[in-house]
Amino acid sequence: MTAVEAAAPLPPVHARRVINAPQAEVFEAWTDPTLLAKWLGSPEVSIERAEVDARAGGSYRVWMRGMESGRVNELFGTYTEVTFPTRIAFTWQFVRQSGEVSPQSIVSVDFIPLDNDRTEIRLTHALLPTEDDRRGVKRGWGSSFEKLDALLASTHKSRG
Repeated sequence: MTAVEAAAPLPPVHARRVINAPQAEVFEAWTDPTLLAKWLGSPEVSIERAEVDARAGGSYRVWMRGMESGRVNELFGTYTEVTFPTRIAFTWQFVRQSGEVSPQSIVSVDFIPLDNDRTEIRLTHALLPTEDDRRGVKRGWGSSFEKLDALLASTHKSRG
C-alpha cells in the first residue's frame, strides 16, 4: 500500500494598502453590504447584491456578474472574528465557472489607524488551493483596494 502525501500548502497572499479614511469608516466598508457592493471585486465584475451578517458565526454572500460573460457567480463564507474597528476574519468560497464550489480558504484583515485619518489594511488570504487561485485573489484584492480607497477618500472629503 502506498501512502498518499498531501501537497505542501501554498504560501498565503499578503496585501497591504493605506486607505485615506479613518479606521471606523474603513471597517464599516467591509461590513455594510451597500458599501461592500461598491468596492469588492475586480474590474471584470459588477456586484449584483451583497448580504452581510457581520458577527462571529454570521455569514456573507455576494453575487457578482461577469462583465464579459454576463454570468452571475457567488462568493460566500462565515465570519470567524469581527472586532470593531480593528480586525475581521472570514472563510472564503466561491462557485467556479464550472459550477463547482471552491475549497474553503481563510481571509484575515487588520485595520491599523494612522495619522491624518488614514488606515492601513493588512490582509492575509490563506489556504488557497492553486497558483491560479493565488494569482486571481492577488489581482482581485489589489483592484478592490484601489476602488475602496477611491470610494472612501471621496466620502471622507465630502464629510470633512
